[in-house]
Amino acid sequence: MDKQQQRLQPFLKLGSYFTEPFRILVEEVLFLVREYGVSQFNLLTLSAPPSLDDRLKFAAHVHDGWKRAQHLISERLIANLELRNDYRKQIKQLHGQRKGEEKTKITAEILRLRLEIAVLRRLFDVMPWTMLQGEHSTIRRLQTPGGEHNLSAKNIRDAIPTADQFNKDPHTIALCNDISSFIHVGDLLVFDVKNQHRAFVELKSGSKNILFSRAAAHAVHMGDDALEEKFKSKLDPTDLAHYLRSRKQHERGSAITSTIKNEGGVDPNTGAKVSIHSSSIVVQTFSDKIVGCWTELSETKKWAICTVDQCVHIGVYNDQQSAFVGFNAWMDAIHCTSKVHNITDSFKDPMVRPFGSLNLPYELLLKILKGEVFIILCFDVRAFIDFGNQLFPGYLSIANPRESAEARRQPFYHLELDGRAVATSSPWGKGFLGGGIQDRVIFDLQRPENLISMNHEAIDSVEGDNALNDD
Repeated sequence: MDKQQQRLQPFLKLGSYFTEPFRILVEEVLFLVREYGVSQFNLLTLSAPPSLDDRLKFAAHVHDGWKRAQHLISERLIANLELRNDYRKQIKQLHGQRKGEEKTKITAEILRLRLEIAVLRRLFDVMPWTMLQGEHSTIRRLQTPGGEHNLSAKNIRDAIPTADQFNKDPHTIALCNDISSFIHVGDLLVFDVKNQHRAFVELKSGSKNILFSRAAAHAVHMGDDALEEKFKSKLDPTDLAHYLRSRKQHERGSAITSTIKNEGGVDPNTGAKVSIHSSSIVVQTFSDKIVGCWTELSETKKWAICTVDQCVHIGVYNDQQSAFVGFNAWMDAIHCTSKVHNITDSFKDPMVRPFGSLNLPYELLLKILKGEVFIILCFDVRAFIDFGNQLFPGYLSIANPRESAEARRQPFYHLELDGRAVATSSPWGKGFLGGGIQDRVIFDLQRPENLISMNHEAIDSVEGDNALNDD
């Protein structure tokens, strides 16, 4: 990709790639996961403050919309996955027959299906993301390398009937994890709102699967090594491999559950020590700044811009050309070389807040999806360092090449400026800011001042602790 294409990419109109039937489906699903619960609940009848009964009634309406969305998404995904498999078979045949033109057309159809699948999964992600309260440190524990490739029509068909059994209870919501783009643990995520209980449920069929699953669960939770060795000694190599896979699944699920519950533990992907720090600082966002810019737009005024905390540059536009020319000209004028993002970039990254759960008006989200409004953001890392040092003098710096190389050897990614890690200083020594800082700014719309204060508080509260802090 040349530099011109790179500059153009953030300004592409996502909705222009949707067929009309798919656009209608996307709008319906977005309504179900975002607005249905509110639209069905009579807010005028709420007591002040809302009673437990009020909250349960509202949750039941939200769950009803989510359950409908899960069915719409699962049905379309199954159809798309099966059609994609058929197209792939045709591609192989056409390749042998040297029918290049037909092969090109079918390849384009496969790319269209891939986009639809990605969009549907990220709309689905709004539901588990909300159930898990949007906590990044928790959510990152739920993904495994390569797990995103496990999506199949069969897995969805197998899971939905059991989810439907759970979902007969209006206060319970069960979601098919295979549909999600970021949950690679268990087959279902089940949330009982009455008891505030969340659980990952494994679905097993066949006597051998069930036997191995129970044996693995007993081994992981009871720790009876002698009994496990006796059980393993009776298995042939094939069954032993089957059992060990099942045991690994239980170990991973147990480690994740423990880390979430205890706000710390060991990351199952990397082996790094994890600390999930609770903070006394209230999260603050700049959603109001975006909404303010949006309300300035009209037929004659095609753009509005603002900067938050000296380092987040925001442009809101009502046409693609104005966005491309205007925002790039602005960044060139202030000599900002940090990456430019479209707010819809979250559809490409399963580890950031899903677009549909942004704290922005539903009407604005719809306009963005249709390509009627463009929201462009740039997190200026150099300005962020300067701003952080205004708040806490000497707190942030650019690491030297040796320190940056050391940071890259760690099993997680860091915030960087021109290929160098952004370092923090504390009484306990030097550390490095995680790349999650940028994710929270661009996709959670969280104020940098807020993030700097939280990170400073977390580092100062953990004396000599080199535990992984995702941010």
